[in-house]
Amino acid sequence: MIVNWENNFKRFKRYLNHAFYISNGRADLTEDDFKFLDKCAEIIVKRGLATPAIMFLENLKPLNFIGSSVITFFKPMIGNFFKSFDYERLEKLLEKRCVVEVLVERIELKENYSNNNSK
Repeated sequence: MIVNWENNFKRFKRYLNHAFYISNGRADLTEDDFKFLDKCAEIIVKRGLATPAIMFLENLKPLNFIGSSVITFFKPMIGNFFKSFDYERLEKLLEKRCVVEVLVERIELKENYSNNNSK
């Protein structure tokens, strides 16, 4: 049996290149997801909570998956105040790593737009 070490090493190297790859997740978001995040950002900006919301989201960015689990835990208590579809959608979206960053970008865009229109 002849072992071709060079081909085996190349194949192993290609495997390791993708072994620890984590995508940013933006490609996984649909148009409806972006519309939902725009809606959330608009509500936050309309209530004048843009700065506190951005600070809160930036501080909790590494914990977004845990946040999704917390939302699941509090669903029986808080779920009555929201539409169940929106609540479940937020729950699923927070499982993706990029959603907090996208939401912060949307809040900043909406806030800048509202500040430019109010002048």
